[in-house]
Amino acid sequence: MRLDAMIPMEQKEADAIARAISCDRDSKRSRTSFSPCEEGLNINIEADDAVAMRAAINSHLRLVDSCLKTIKVIQNA
Repeated sequence: MRLDAMIPMEQKEADAIARAISCDRDSKRSRTSFSPCEEGLNINIEADDAVAMRAAINSHLRLVDSCLKTIKVIQNA
């Protein structure tokens, strides 16, 4: 199974997030890559089955959300 998605955000945020979470890419049943682009952050996930795909999507979306919240807190400090 494969998922290609783009999360819209500023390129500066996409660069920071891609670097921050790039070490959390692979598990036994899924492989993930992140690449920043002008429109946002591209996420590509390959999984062996639907359960692994769901877990990878949930995990990585939560990581991206946490990073965005952290960036906002730092910007407002």
